[in-house]
Amino acid sequence: MFRRALLLSLALAFLPGGLQPVEVAGQTRSEGSNSETPGIEGRVVDRSSRLPLSEVAVILEALDESTPGFRVLTVLTNPDGRFSFGVPPAGRFAIRVERLGYRTVRDSVTHRPELGLRMQVELAEQAVELEPLLVVTEARSRALQANGFYNRQRRGLGYAVTRDEAALQRAMRTSDAFRMMPGVQVRPGGMGVGRGIVRLRGGCLADVYLDGTRTVSPFPVDDVLQPNDIEAIEIYRASEVPPQFGHSNCGVVLIWTYVPPAGGEGPWSWTKFFAAVGLFGMTLLLR
Repeated sequence: MFRRALLLSLALAFLPGGLQPVEVAGQTRSEGSNSETPGIEGRVVDRSSRLPLSEVAVILEALDESTPGFRVLTVLTNPDGRFSFGVPPAGRFAIRVERLGYRTVRDSVTHRPELGLRMQVELAEQAVELEPLLVVTEARSRALQANGFYNRQRRGLGYAVTRDEAALQRAMRTSDAFRMMPGVQVRPGGMGVGRGIVRLRGGCLADVYLDGTRTVSPFPVDDVLQPNDIEAIEIYRASEVPPQFGHSNCGVVLIWTYVPPAGGEGPWSWTKFFAAVGLFGMTLLLR
């Protein structure tokens, strides 16, 4: 028996650094094992801290065709870092020990059931390279955020388009964008009022708010705004008008103008400026 234990110890001495035999179990049962007969058992520890590692996968695979009925067996280490394969048949086996965040250890051993085998495996930490992660975020306007646009859009209220959508990108005039919206009509104004008067279903005249301020009615959108002046447009029927925009028997149109990044051109063009002055003068005359 002493000669067989000595031969096995000499054979295991040539294992690489990851697998280290600590005792031949031909005569004594390994600590923590419930087996009365020797088998392949071991313990996995962290190489730096020497602390046991749990939930480590230990894979045993037969290398000889002369071990029928046994191909691959996998066990996980317990909280003490211990694992056991019981008593596999005699033969040559490949052992692979792996855990996320550690370098995988591979080796091969020859097992003789009458002797058994005990080993200690040391795993070295290894950084895990993950696949690149693409994060896509939606650019949001601070002005729209402050005025509750995204909250209303998330709740599914009304109909809305932003400057990134086709209705505004393809429009030659502001009224073109409105013509692409469901339930909206755009008609020319009369009595020199201007072009592009927005009406909703049934031809009723909608209340138009520009950046949260109610405009004079009728509001000629083509005389005041160009498509690239607009950040977003919201359309609400009479039954779904948000409370902060009053009550309308027809409906409400909200127009939010584009605010460029800091240092860019201001949101008001000269066309809009003079149109606003003209509308203000018209309001004074109608009072």
